[in-house]
Amino acid sequence: MTTIDLSVVASSDDANEDGAGNVSLTGTTMNIKEFGDRHIGVRFTGANIPNGSTIDVANLAFEITFGDDDPYVTIHAELTNAPGTYTTAANDITGRTYTTASATWEVDNAGNGSINTVSLVALVQEVVDLPGWQSGDDIAFKLSYIDNTGSVTVFSFDGTGAAPALHVEFSEGGSPPTAQNWFPVRR
Repeated sequence: MTTIDLSVVASSDDANEDGAGNVSLTGTTMNIKEFGDRHIGVRFTGANIPNGSTIDVANLAFEITFGDDDPYVTIHAELTNAPGTYTTAANDITGRTYTTASATWEVDNAGNGSINTVSLVALVQEVVDLPGWQSGDDIAFKLSYIDNTGSVTVFSFDGTGAAPALHVEFSEGGSPPTAQNWFPVRR
């Protein structure tokens, strides 16, 4: 089994979007849910996972600056092998296309400090099974609230704490996925 650990490495690789679609790239923290509809986007570059690999373990890690109550969060992965960096364009997080697979993360007794999400194996597997996925491609995730209580605030790349991180363990093997009318592209 092979392990990769990636961190957000630029201001434009994590973002916070409010309920009006306004996107912030440079805040020191990001709110998973606070005072209305909130979304976080996190993007990781250089995911060295070969096409056809089996994802065995996958999760995100955040450093919480403030935790209150136990919000529920839905996590999706962006459905592309080349997610762009985030911009301040309206709805830049929610306007993207995401995986069918999702994970529900209940942040129990969040408190402060480091915390890992629930398993994101199905999300990462759906992305690395895309025709055209190649080792070294990028991967991005969206976290959205699904409950109206509480809030969790995490450090961003621009914060003083640890930047969001991705941990994946995978087994190489198998063959690339096939799809009707799919043809390899020469580079």
